[in-house]
Amino acid sequence: MKRLFFTVSIFFFVGCNKLLDIDIPQDRLSKDLVFSSDASVSSASSGLYSTINFNDVYLPYIGLYVDEILPNTSAAEALVYSSSIIPSNNTFVYSLWKKLYAGIYQANVIIENVPDNLLLSDTVRARAEGEARFVRAFQYFHLVNIWGDVPLINSSDIRFGLNAPRTEAKEVYKFILSDLKIAKILLKEQYPGEERARATKWAAIALLARVYLTLGDWSNAELEASSIINSGFFTPLPMASTAFFKGSKETILQIWNQGGFTSLGGALVPSTANTVPTFSITDSLIMSFDTADERRRSWIKDVSIGSKTYRYPYKYRNRTVTSGTNGEYLIIQRASEMYLVRAEATAQLGKMGDAARDINVVRARANVKPMDSILSKEDCLAIIFKERRKEFFVEGWLRFFDLKRTGQIDHVMKKVKPTWTTEAELFPIPLEEIGRNPSLVQNRGYN
Repeated sequence: MKRLFFTVSIFFFVGCNKLLDIDIPQDRLSKDLVFSSDASVSSASSGLYSTINFNDVYLPYIGLYVDEILPNTSAAEALVYSSSIIPSNNTFVYSLWKKLYAGIYQANVIIENVPDNLLLSDTVRARAEGEARFVRAFQYFHLVNIWGDVPLINSSDIRFGLNAPRTEAKEVYKFILSDLKIAKILLKEQYPGEERARATKWAAIALLARVYLTLGDWSNAELEASSIINSGFFTPLPMASTAFFKGSKETILQIWNQGGFTSLGGALVPSTANTVPTFSITDSLIMSFDTADERRRSWIKDVSIGSKTYRYPYKYRNRTVTSGTNGEYLIIQRASEMYLVRAEATAQLGKMGDAARDINVVRARANVKPMDSILSKEDCLAIIFKERRKEFFVEGWLRFFDLKRTGQIDHVMKKVKPTWTTEAELFPIPLEEIGRNPSLVQNRGYN
């Protein structure tokens, strides 16, 4: 797939000297040029997706931070995250903060310049605004879950963000929901290209379902997840062994790359058969799988080196350029999540039979025996939580967010990490940002 970008370094350049203190190079493209045609706006919209690609680079760290993987390396950064003690001057934290707000700034520029632009076709105007609102909501969903209260920036005017205070999480969530509801209306069901690499109506709906689940709005979570499942676009679920190929039927949104391999695959898969993997799956995660579980067989690889056996994540298998159907793009959303979102929502609403049916769809794909529908609400929710751990390990920030939203994070993490503290459920606000924005207040437990 050929993609053209008005790159971040030119028009959407974000050199964050302050929260959104933008260094604009002299050769920047003018807004008049960028928003002068359908082609240029489509290219600008494509550039948004580079900012939601942060998971490809940062995922090993969050897997270390919780109870998914362990380091087989003495690299300082890996040990920091494995201990779950992050200093406020950590470069990863600062880089992540900047990447998220870079996406928000880019989205703000598009939202401000597209809706009333008569130089553009109706189709491109709607798609560009819808994609921008989806990306902005996606970024804020991660910001509010990683840091709690965060500055809410809804303008491309850099002066707006220089001294922006932290906004209460509940207000940020209202903003997220508003963006997604508008995106759901603006975006079409069909993908604009041959790959599932641009946000559609389904991406907005899937994120809405995730947000409603996080907020405990069970009825709306069920409603939105059902829209995805009942659409027929993403079901039946493919075999576990092919679920992460770029053409997977269950993929709702993925991040295109030219080479057919992800940075995550390069970080997790050893370079040779005799190389110790950089990260290994934790024993507790390994033991959670049934013997016959295809996810254990397909998504975790065992390698014996000397007298020791290492088990590492194998959802993404490609380390180098891979063409054809075996190519891989980083998957952001997939249909199995919608089944488990709906299962949890219906269980919370007391509909155990409905919950069991959705859980069993996911279990059937994994060759795991179906669960009994005659269960208590507590037992059903416990099964769903375990199923989510097995289904989504090292996939986005889902495990971290699940532990937090269900109130289990201290209970689980203190068992496996003696250094865990309650304050670790939020990351530190980057020290450099606090030094430059006097309105920012550090999270509890950090200097």
